[in-house]
Amino acid sequence: RVVSDRVAPGFLVLAALTLACGHPAAPPENDQSQERAQPSTSKKQDPTWDNIRRIIAQKLSVPEDKVVPSARFDDDLNAAEPDMEDMVEGFDAAFGTESDTDDAGLLVTVQDAIDYIDSPSTFREAHAGRDTYSDVQDPYPTDVKYSKYHEWVKVEGGEASIGVTWALDHRYVLGALHLPEVGHQLTAGAPYAIIDAGMAGIPLNAPVSGTVIEVNKQLASSGGRVHKNPYAAWIIKVKLADPKEIDALISAADYREFVDAGN
Repeated sequence: RVVSDRVAPGFLVLAALTLACGHPAAPPENDQSQERAQPSTSKKQDPTWDNIRRIIAQKLSVPEDKVVPSARFDDDLNAAEPDMEDMVEGFDAAFGTESDTDDAGLLVTVQDAIDYIDSPSTFREAHAGRDTYSDVQDPYPTDVKYSKYHEWVKVEGGEASIGVTWALDHRYVLGALHLPEVGHQLTAGAPYAIIDAGMAGIPLNAPVSGTVIEVNKQLASSGGRVHKNPYAAWIIKVKLADPKEIDALISAADYREFVDAGN
């Protein structure tokens, strides 16, 4: 077979361009990787206590042993506003939470952060419009006594006011309270009221024995006042049957240690 020695003009042009410019560029592939970033394949962490504590310690530059549920971000961990915002962003990256702009300002204690990570939207709803504890009071005031049922008792003469503590308030989204009637007889350790908390009801056990002499009916429909200030929102007032039972209650320091132990 005879091969023609005639070369098409177009081929000469292509050859000249190739010699001048080097190898021709490969045609672009038809994928979308150049148009948009591929989704991240990084695995989110489980929001275990160890992981939460580690992130808080890293973002706030504090030792992990100082990160306990009752620790306050301002007083105990010396966290400034930028630190708190960085910490919340760290929660987003690690656990997949979707924070809002003002979420960092709602977190006053480490327990707040734990509750927030569990359900940011529920936490926001529960604490919307609430003054922060840094503006209101110490979460462990020393002018009351505490029970291991997470209730506080303030004694005045032979009477006592009873309410729920900061720890119980922060563990649940408190709703309506089912309260006893005036005249109801309390027995220390026995249930006397129920607080709606989501799909469950939390029984309140009496820290002391006595007769109910007053009921805070403003709490019956909502736990909002408890969220505002749990130590001002007493639930019932009682005439003590045995004032010596007060001696069985614990101090603020002992109660804080009780909560920090995970109770």
